[in-house]
Amino acid sequence: MKDSRQNSVLEFRDVAKIKDAHGLKGELYVVFFTEESDWIDTVTEFRIQNLKRNFTVKSFKAHKDGYILKFQGVDDRNQSEALKGQLLAVPEDTFESREGETIFLEEILGFEVIDQNLGSLGEIIGFGDNGAHDLLLVEIKDRPFEIPFVEEFVLEIDYDSQKIHMNLPEGLIESQYDSN
Repeated sequence: MKDSRQNSVLEFRDVAKIKDAHGLKGELYVVFFTEESDWIDTVTEFRIQNLKRNFTVKSFKAHKDGYILKFQGVDDRNQSEALKGQLLAVPEDTFESREGETIFLEEILGFEVIDQNLGSLGEIIGFGDNGAHDLLLVEIKDRPFEIPFVEEFVLEIDYDSQKIHMNLPEGLIESQYDSN
């Protein structure tokens, strides 16, 4: 797996915004920038970059389109009001899967996709979703193509060489050329 630490400095990524204070006991209404937030169960601490301070999560629960978070040391409405509008960040390595876990798509951004029959197709430039599964947006001959990112097509993900080896159904790429 790649290491997101550079020169022993931990890199952080903004993941949410404190939308508002909630209640009287220092709780915060937080909205995440992504719909996929199952990783939140693993987070015990958030960093507020502007304050250069980490906050330990005391509790959290789903609420509307976000979460209600309670930080240790934020115990009243005035303290939570003071944090309104701040961005919450987590260490970059939060988004690195461990062996046997489902990967985070951003881990493979920029990887080269290689089909066992067609060879190198191009680089992953983004992601999509068709409701049934994730899609890799791969730049092939200066055009983006959608490739279903399903287990049946993936032969190997090589993190060291940043390549994904796939066995795509015959005609998948050609059918997109024909329709564009």
